[in-house]
Amino acid sequence: MRYFALILVFLVCGALALRSLIAAHVDQVVIVHTTGIADHSAHMLQDAPDLMHLFHAGHSGAHSSHTLHHIMHATGVFKIALFDADGTLIDMPGAPSPDPMAGFLNLTLRELENIAGGRQPPLVVRQGGQEALWPEYFAKAVRFVRGPDGEVWGYAKFFVDVTQLRQAYVEGLGWLAALITLFGVLLFAVPALVYLLQKRLAERSRSDARYLASHDALTGVLNRHTFMKQAEALIARRRLSAVAYLDADEFKTINDTYGHAAGDAYLSHVAKALEQACSKADLIARFGGDEFVIAFAQPASAEAVEDRLEGIRAACAQDIQVNGLTIGATVSIGAAHVNADLDLDRQLRRADTALYFAKSSGRNVVSIYAPEMSDLLNQRRHLEMLVRQAVAMDGFCIHYQPLVDAGSHETVGYEALLRLQDESGRPVSPADFIPVAEDLGLIEEIGDWVLSTATQEIVARPGTPFIAINLSAEQFKSGGLVTSVKSALAASGLPAARLELEITESLLMEDHTRIGVQIDALKDLGVSIAMDDFGTGYSSLSYLWKFGFDRLKIDQSFAHGLQENPDRSRDLIEAIVMLGDRLGLQITAEGIETDHQAAFLSSLGCHVLQGFYFGVPKPFTADTQTDQPVQQRLP
Repeated sequence: MRYFALILVFLVCGALALRSLIAAHVDQVVIVHTTGIADHSAHMLQDAPDLMHLFHAGHSGAHSSHTLHHIMHATGVFKIALFDADGTLIDMPGAPSPDPMAGFLNLTLRELENIAGGRQPPLVVRQGGQEALWPEYFAKAVRFVRGPDGEVWGYAKFFVDVTQLRQAYVEGLGWLAALITLFGVLLFAVPALVYLLQKRLAERSRSDARYLASHDALTGVLNRHTFMKQAEALIARRRLSAVAYLDADEFKTINDTYGHAAGDAYLSHVAKALEQACSKADLIARFGGDEFVIAFAQPASAEAVEDRLEGIRAACAQDIQVNGLTIGATVSIGAAHVNADLDLDRQLRRADTALYFAKSSGRNVVSIYAPEMSDLLNQRRHLEMLVRQAVAMDGFCIHYQPLVDAGSHETVGYEALLRLQDESGRPVSPADFIPVAEDLGLIEEIGDWVLSTATQEIVARPGTPFIAINLSAEQFKSGGLVTSVKSALAASGLPAARLELEITESLLMEDHTRIGVQIDALKDLGVSIAMDDFGTGYSSLSYLWKFGFDRLKIDQSFAHGLQENPDRSRDLIEAIVMLGDRLGLQITAEGIETDHQAAFLSSLGCHVLQGFYFGVPKPFTADTQTDQPVQQRLP
């Protein structure tokens, strides 16, 4: 702006100087014009013989006045004043001039001296509107009047109206000045304006670059580097109360289902919720993906921090509208109250540990760090390592548990059960490693391996037993399950009728439409669908007719309940069997460990039985041809 002001001042000064030059030039033109008229008028005056008497007599006559009027008309002079050799006025055609103009008519001493010295140029006078008989601008010039012998008879003062001449020149040169000024604007102001715009754009670009260097481009919150720097400063000033990690629970599902634009909109929604819930002194950052970090800067009690975190969790769980779609998701939050003796990295590690427990606790919860969490986190990380190694090095194996006919106790099929061992050979519970595999995004790869391996191994068994395989909810999310099943059946040669896929009620609660389409496609292949662990969840009857199940598997808790509360367990099992019978569903009872349980469940109408009584899960071996009841309760 300073440069623009300087250029403006320069242009104004230039315009004023140009105006002065124009005025001076116009006056010079007027002087030249007046000089020519005065010289011509003086010659005509001297060539008029009848004027000699005027100068000698000292007064005018009718004939001399006529000559003077003729000269005025011929030369454009509007007034002539004649003076004798002493400078006294002797004649002036027309009425006498009023007193205000007396100074223009009389010859001054300076004029006489200038005439004598030959230095009498015409003089431009601005009348200023004081006398209506005189023009606004006129020029006066004085000339000698000499006799034939060169003797000075007197002087003549000629008055020339130059108003129109001066106005014409001023207007013409004014346009020229305007054009020159415009050219100056184009020459200086436009480049200056371009320079200022370029400078402003450069400053804005530098400002944007600084902003992008310190903030996340999508959400507008701080990035990792800036957060760490500012959080370190808060710790140094002992102004940090707590740190928290926040992670979107179903962000991958949002991206896969609705597209990345919806995922970006949800991240922006989370960032906005954080900014509204936090104070200006707090720090909010996006560390990458769907992970946000908060540093609470104001000193606050543990209860106050936890209340704010609960408010953040609730705000982030609100549905948002994206392109006409309603998207809902939740967040899990792990927080740690600041320990003044720990550096920022350790504070964040504690919050990250708490986040793991929040996600392990069912998600959509706030978890506050406790010292015992560190040991559990180490166990979790060890389990993650085992799962990754098993995927990379074929470390998983499949054990098969027989499924027997309830009447004959003959083996009619097997359930494929995934197994994993640690470095020492001890078995790891599926309840522990399956959720880890799901969180790591490896369950789909593992599930494909189970489908391929189990179908190939069951084909090698004698007879035509069917194979039951459990499915994870994660296997339905990518939409590739049907293709995986087709590939496994084609590679193994197993008829689709001999494959049974087991799903749980909890899976059906997540996305009816997407899962229903895939179940229908699987049934079109000829694959059977079984509802596993029936009776332990919501057991919504709408699931049974809506998804067209082929089998219900009664949860093992009912078989165990026959000893603890036989009447109630019997009534519930009878109701389930009756329901299955009316819907045309096969019924499998799990958890059979005694002959009493087997006989009783068979009598109630169950079609297939499964449990340790008929065989423990184990790998297929070349010499294993049949599986017989173990005739004892196994731990």
